[in-house]
Amino acid sequence: MKRKLLPSLLALALLLSGCATSKIYAKDKVDGAYFAVPNGWKKIEQTALAKREAESKVAGAADRLSLVTWQEAYYQKGKLEPADIYSLKAPASPLVYARVRNLSAGEAQSVSYNSLRDIILPLTDWITKSTDPSKFNLLDDYEVADKHVHGIRSIYTFKGADGVNQTIDQTAVVSDDRTKIFVLLVRAKSEEFTSNKKVLTKIADSFTINGGK
Repeated sequence: MKRKLLPSLLALALLLSGCATSKIYAKDKVDGAYFAVPNGWKKIEQTALAKREAESKVAGAADRLSLVTWQEAYYQKGKLEPADIYSLKAPASPLVYARVRNLSAGEAQSVSYNSLRDIILPLTDWITKSTDPSKFNLLDDYEVADKHVHGIRSIYTFKGADGVNQTIDQTAVVSDDRTKIFVLLVRAKSEEFTSNKKVLTKIADSFTINGGK
């Protein structure tokens, strides 16, 4: 099923209308990507995220970090650290993480809807092999498109090594010229996601790439 992202001007108008004082707007000024979270959510700065990511020993991590042009994270309550953003364990607080990076030449040639869907976890393989629903359950999966980008939005539950179910609302899109990838992850323990579903879905829905500075 194909659905469109909000048109840029309409999305911006909605974001800037009436309830502006109750929102925090996170924006990548270079590529025009933005999303909104409720006022009071706490921010983890790009510098802190990059410092943590630089400690990764995973193959290719340093190369990918060098291509990042913007990333920010916000969380609802408590105290999260950059390590919590990158961990696959269920987060102690609902969180949202956005990332924009350039694609390498090899990635630009091979990027596909499956690779976008699999940006964090091997979802395509799990879907194909009908992975045990107690560990993974696909709630929704559909194409998204706008004037400048196209990709996949996947919503699913996942139980990691910590044994705690979490729900992830994941949008991964690539620019039409295949030079950049834009990712938004909204995550929470499944119980918290259900109880905060309206708020968390609204955050995910607000993700917009208008392609302008």
